[in-house]
Amino acid sequence: MFQGQQVAITSMCVTDHHVWCADAASIIHIFSLYDCTPLLKFSATPRPNVRVKCMAYLASQRQVYVVLDNGHLVLCEVDLPLEISVNYSPVKTDCPGNGKTIHCLAFLNTDAGYVLNLQPLRKVS
Repeated sequence: MFQGQQVAITSMCVTDHHVWCADAASIIHIFSLYDCTPLLKFSATPRPNVRVKCMAYLASQRQVYVVLDNGHLVLCEVDLPLEISVNYSPVKTDCPGNGKTIHCLAFLNTDAGYVLNLQPLRKVS
């Protein structure tokens, strides 16, 4: 997928069997964790000039959480079909945000289960 190209990677995460890489054009590339075989690439958003800020995998939900720089949170399924069609996209949900940039994505393990913690950048006085 990247042979002979210079591509800026903006975010990466590892799932059980795959490596997910987001590039500067908001294209997410999925590779096999075992032999680096390219498996799939898809757009994280149809919106122009929106970038992937960060990604995180939550194994218990079998989802990759993708944060866009416009504040949207995109949920993607990690279980890829055996045969991937040209139009296949693992995007399950696009949750609109409030327009504020999210700089950090974390899952907190609590007694009630995992809690998603999104942190905007704050000024420290």
